This record gives sequence, C-alpha cells and structure tokens, in this order.
Amino acid sequence: MSDGEVIPVIPVPRTKKAKASVWRDIGVAETDYVLRLSTVEDTRAFIIETFGIREDSDGRGTIVLDMFYYAVQFCKENNFNSEKTSCFLSILKQIHEMAIETPFGNIKETLEFLKDLILCHSVHRPPFSLGIFSPQEATAVSNYFIDSYFRHFKMYKYVFNPQVQLDLTINYTAFPNSSRESGKNSQSTMADAFDQDSSRTQQNEDRFTAEDDEKQLEVSDQAPALIVGDSNPDGLQFDSDTDSMSALKRLIRERLKKEMGQLQASVSAQLQRSDEEINKATIESARKQQSAAAAAKKKK
Repeated sequence: MSDGEVIPVIPVPRTKKAKASVWRDIGVAETDYVLRLSTVEDTRAFIIETFGIREDSDGRGTIVLDMFYYAVQFCKENNFNSEKTSCFLSILKQIHEMAIETPFGNIKETLEFLKDLILCHSVHRPPFSLGIFSPQEATAVSNYFIDSYFRHFKMYKYVFNPQVQLDLTINYTAFPNSSRESGKNSQSTMADAFDQDSSRTQQNEDRFTAEDDEKQLEVSDQAPALIVGDSNPDGLQFDSDTDSMSALKRLIRERLKKEMGQLQASVSAQLQRSDEEINKATIESARKQQSAAAAAKKKK
C-alpha cells in the first residue's frame, strides 16, 4: 500500500440525541408556500429546489423526491400548519440521514432515534422539547413512519449504501517464495554432497594398498550407497512440502467455509430480528391508535 493511498473508513451504527428541529431545514415562508401548492409538478419542483435533490442515473434522487412529496401530502391530509410541517419534514430528513450513514444494520438505533424525536416535539419543556404535536398527531406521525419508511427500510439501505466486500489475503511464511528457488537450492545441495562423497572416496582409495583389493572393492561398492544416503544432508522432503501445501490450502478452505456459514447465519438472524421489531412496532402503534380512537368516542 502506497503512502498516499487513503484507507476508506466504514462508519458503524451509533445512537443520536434528539433535539428540537422546528424551522431547521425549511423556513416559515417556504413551508407556507408548499402547503398552498396544488399541483404535483409544482410541489415536486419546490422540493427539488429546497432540499437540493439531484436526479441521477441510479434513481436515488427520484426516491428521495418521492419520499418528501408523500410526506408533504401527509401533512396536507392531516391539516398540519407551517410549524408542524417544517418539523415533520426535518424529522424525516434526519431519520433518512441516520439510516443511510452506515452499510451495517442500524434499524434498532434509527427506530429509537425516531421515538426520541417524536417525544421531543410532543412535550412542551423548552428548551429541551417543544409541544408541537398533540398526542393524536404524534401517534399519526409514528404510524406514518412505520408504515412507509421503516416498511421499506431494507430498500433504502440497499440503494443508498455501498456494498461492503471482504478481501482476504493470507501470507504463509513457512514455505519458500517459489518452487523454482526450492528446486535450485535442492540441486546445489545434492551437487555439494556428491563432491564431498567423491573426495572422501578418493582419500580412502589412496590409503588402500594393492593387498587390500578385496576391501577396496567393498568400499567402491559402498560408495554409491554413501552418495545416495548423503545426497540430502539437510533433510529436505520435496514431496512432503507439496503435501503440506495442499493440506494448508485445504485447511484454509475449510476454515473460510465455516466462517462464511457462521456469517450468513448471523446476517439471517439479524434480518429476522429486524422484521420482528418492525412488526412489533406496527402492532403497538395500531393498538395505541385504537385506544386513542376509543377514548375519543367516550368523550363524545
């Protein structure tokens, strides 16, 4: 890796503290203006200009545009004033930014952040929180996010987050760098051993006399065995090296297969937990909405 190369840093899921967000991203005049717009084209054009949305080839800009357009329609259907509309659009923007800030699963942290934001704008305790939404409106806002944004949470993560890939490199230092160097070393070792054996044989022959022809014959018969026996003085086993390399590769493949299986199981379990949390939140919101409706009927 070169000195000037930049190592990418992947952000991990984190929690955020909710703060009052009225007039944070859209002002009073802009909010009044968008609530008076009646056509789809004018509303979408206003959203593009206000939030700086750029239409690109991958469709991300179109997705964000649709997200804010239907949020504006929700505000109109519930008769939100400028203050509530500005707050609602700011909450949506913050939730979307938090959801796509990391490629890892962060649905739990994002859902907790949504609850804190709604609570922060439903209880009047300035400067910590502002009572912008009524209890019924807070329930409607919560249901909207669960039924729309969090219902498509995986889609937003897939479109707006980069895909993370693991590039694994293993350097095993117990083996030589190349088989060619190993072959050269083995040939030089065998040549040196052959020269040493030849010199020893010549010295033995010089010490023998003519009367020791029979012994000299025995020595000459043993010389080839000596050469063969000492041809590998360092104990190199080239066939066993090949077997060891194959065994190492097989061990690495088995280990990687096991780790990938555990990773897939972990991801599947995390996705299942996310679905269960969304379903639980949906049921809880529907139950609260029914309770609020029943309480309203009793008052009437």
